[in-house]
Amino acid sequence: MTRPEITGREALQLGPTGSLVASPNETMTYLGVGRTTLYGLISAGEIESYLQGSARKILWPSIHAYVQRRLASGGFTPAARRLNSSKR
Repeated sequence: MTRPEITGREALQLGPTGSLVASPNETMTYLGVGRTTLYGLISAGEIESYLQGSARKILWPSIHAYVQRRLASGGFTPAARRLNSSKR
């Protein structure tokens, strides 16, 4: 089975490996959070996921949307601000 070519804005919704879904471990690494925080975000409806059998699948578009919401709300932490200002 071949994957249809995805370009433009749709391509931004895929993960780094070109997949539409991520595992909890991939998501934790990408966001830099722990398991408890990730499952708290899922429970709060901040990140969409579903179960496929017993495996949790997390949608990359939902991960990207969460990051965009955090950035739009000034989601930088003071440590991140210090890191960004030291690069100038």
